[in-house]
Amino acid sequence: MLVASVGLEIAKYRAGRWTWPLVAVNAVLNLAFAVPVVWLMSTDRLLNPDLVARFQWLGEGQNLKMVTTVLVVTAILAVLWGTADSVIKARRAAR
Repeated sequence: MLVASVGLEIAKYRAGRWTWPLVAVNAVLNLAFAVPVVWLMSTDRLLNPDLVARFQWLGEGQNLKMVTTVLVVTAILAVLWGTADSVIKARRAAR
């Protein structure tokens, strides 16, 4: 993912602006990051059980569920923000 993101930035630099193909690649890369994060968090596989055990407050009540929800929402918002930003910039550049 990191190498692909660097490649996208190089391609954007060489193009001098956001283009629609670059927007599509950006959206795919954003999803390629967020989908595994959301899936791993939703199935309680992202956080190491030793980490949860070490932080006692994390195991109490609904705290782990709250942290999971916050991380999932944050990942989704990051994808939406990054994609929307590139779409807006491509639209402006096309004018």
